[in-house]
Amino acid sequence: MGRFRPNVVVSGATAFAEDGWSEFYLGEIAFKAVKPCSRCVMTTIEDGLRSKEPLRTLAKYRRNEFGVCFGQNLVHEGRGILSVGDTLVFS
Repeated sequence: MGRFRPNVVVSGATAFAEDGWSEFYLGEIAFKAVKPCSRCVMTTIEDGLRSKEPLRTLAKYRRNEFGVCFGQNLVHEGRGILSVGDTLVFS
């Protein structure tokens, strides 16, 4: 988890379910998915050591026109408070 530096983590969904999410609410805030999140070389550094993982493995099945992707870039459609345990609701 630390290698990807997520801002929001959703549990209980199937792997890569976020690829199909376009608009949803998390808590009281509406979000829109903008594009898949392309991953940079920073994901290959852990404890000051660099390797080829996880980008090498992700490149085998998560490459698209944006690069090697994992997660989604989102924009929020307003203000509010996010809290641990908030429910994700599709609009």
